[in-house]
Amino acid sequence: MKKNILTIIITVLVALNVILTSLVVFVMVPSLNKVNNLVTDVSDALNLELESQKDKGTNKVSIEDTTIYTLEDSKMNVNLAKSEDGSNHYATMSSISVSLNKKADDYSTINTALPNYKNYITESITDTLNKYTVDQVNTQQETIRAEILKKVQEKFNTKSIISITLGGIVTQ
Repeated sequence: MKKNILTIIITVLVALNVILTSLVVFVMVPSLNKVNNLVTDVSDALNLELESQKDKGTNKVSIEDTTIYTLEDSKMNVNLAKSEDGSNHYATMSSISVSLNKKADDYSTINTALPNYKNYITESITDTLNKYTVDQVNTQQETIRAEILKKVQEKFNTKSIISITLGGIVTQ
């Protein structure tokens, strides 16, 4: 008798296990697959974004195709955003240089226009640096240069300007 009851209990538990396993397979697996697909799509999108940022860095112009224009009398003092303690800080640059791509379609136009539009470049630098605190300027110089470059490219409506160099930047 004990063997029969034990066999019946084991059979019921096995049947219950099969039912619960099939429930998990048919209910949970499709939703987990959807979540997995969503995570994969998001990671692919982020990976594409990171690769496009890498492409910007690797799409460099050779030294032979680069011209550097240094702004005359380009020493600048710029007020920075107030730091967390509320104190005022500033950044000083000893020189500002603009690198141009000689093979760009509008190179000759931009190269001749740069001396006349020095104020556009200094204004872009000032506007950008005014947003950052002294700590951010010291730690995020690459980001700041990229933002300045984007602003200058938009002002001149060109991609022939390939970089902006802020020489001798010192913060106080």
